[in-house]
Amino acid sequence: MKHLNLLLALHHHQPVGNLPEVLEDCYQRCYAPILDAIERNSRLRFNLSYSGPLLLFFEERHPEYLEKLKWLVAGRQVEVLADGFYEPILAEIEEDDRQAQIRLMQDWLDSRLGITPQGIWLAEGVWENSLARSFAQAGLNYSIVSGERFLQAGVPESQLHGYHVTENFGHVLRLFPGDANLHRLIPYGGPEELQTYLRRMANRSMGLTLTFADNAERWGVWPGSFEAVQKSGRMEKLLAMLAGEGDWLRLRTFSEILHDEAPRGRCYLPAGSNSELGVWSLPDEIRRQFSDAMRNLEQRHDAGRFLPFFRVGSWGGFRGRYFESNLMEKKGLWLKRKTGGLEAALAERVRELLWQAQCNTAYWYGTAGGIYLPHLRQAIWSRLLEAQRLLTESQTGWCLEKSDFDADDREEVLLYNRGISFGVSPGSGGCCFEFSLLSSACNLANTLTRRVESDPHKAEPAPQSGQAGDG
Repeated sequence: MKHLNLLLALHHHQPVGNLPEVLEDCYQRCYAPILDAIERNSRLRFNLSYSGPLLLFFEERHPEYLEKLKWLVAGRQVEVLADGFYEPILAEIEEDDRQAQIRLMQDWLDSRLGITPQGIWLAEGVWENSLARSFAQAGLNYSIVSGERFLQAGVPESQLHGYHVTENFGHVLRLFPGDANLHRLIPYGGPEELQTYLRRMANRSMGLTLTFADNAERWGVWPGSFEAVQKSGRMEKLLAMLAGEGDWLRLRTFSEILHDEAPRGRCYLPAGSNSELGVWSLPDEIRRQFSDAMRNLEQRHDAGRFLPFFRVGSWGGFRGRYFESNLMEKKGLWLKRKTGGLEAALAERVRELLWQAQCNTAYWYGTAGGIYLPHLRQAIWSRLLEAQRLLTESQTGWCLEKSDFDADDREEVLLYNRGISFGVSPGSGGCCFEFSLLSSACNLANTLTRRVESDPHKAEPAPQSGQAGDG
């Protein structure tokens, strides 16, 4: 039988401000069992990535996890990918913030674990072509994007394996296409069905390389997943099958493939999010109309030819859908503009708070949690307001500003001093959109408008209420 290379990638994420008991529960139900399973079988190879808030939790509460991870990296069982440290949507922040978020992660991995990552996880799959230059300039060689995005770029389905190159102003980045069938089969499918698929793909061509990329939380955190994946023994059976298939199935790391294989070709992916996240960004009525149209299309015998191109929405759509999300983002941009000319140490403290406030989870909603969780919104606002408190420590009296604060082409009025920050929108009938007490880092106007939220995707369990609404 011809051999097949299989790349297994898992991303572990918890947002800024999540509850400690939620993180501990996720650790016990998901994160620790996955790493323990990798340790038990020396034939397994995994590519793992982590968001910074979770790494800080491990450092404080479970340093043994980091020691085990370090040992597995040294034994070449695990390759660690970088990420923006506070899990921002890198395509949606400015270049200096991109580089800072990546550098924070690189420095942390180097100082704590002695790891120099070669690749980077793409938070929520949001791609923009300038990321190729940003990643290359940060010393990163590769990333992973869902296979559907390659189809939208004109790459034939038969070429959705190995890796492709893209570039931005001559800065080259390697992109691995995620395999949709593997995402369907792992971890909820049966080991026998997965084995059949892998054997069929192995027989197509010698040395084919397939990429599976997933959120680790699907393996034990989402409702029903602990019972389906961990308690049932499915994960152990799945990993035992993958490790025991002999030489025809070779579990690899991304760096090994980059060393051994040439790229399949050049591609330029369209900017935006994957189709699932795009659907979530739509207003509810339009979302339901689109989902009905998609279900009708899926009834066609040749639906596979058209579905990859049937996409809507964008990450920016969440700012249009949720005024509260747009307000948090624009508050961060307003504060960033005020850091120019600050003494270096103060500027660094303020910027660190603003980077924490870029954590994407509280800015959107998928099927649960996200922006609907008040403690996650409060975590963002507390960082923003602490940054403002630092910026106004030496201020005397009140400041009055008139500007298009929320970028709606209408002027807002901002009034603030060392203790209070107040915002009014005359174009919206004089409504108060912010009333913050800086000493307690609390925005009393941090509420959320009720909205109809139907779920167009019910095939899988959704994240639990304490978990980010990751797609």
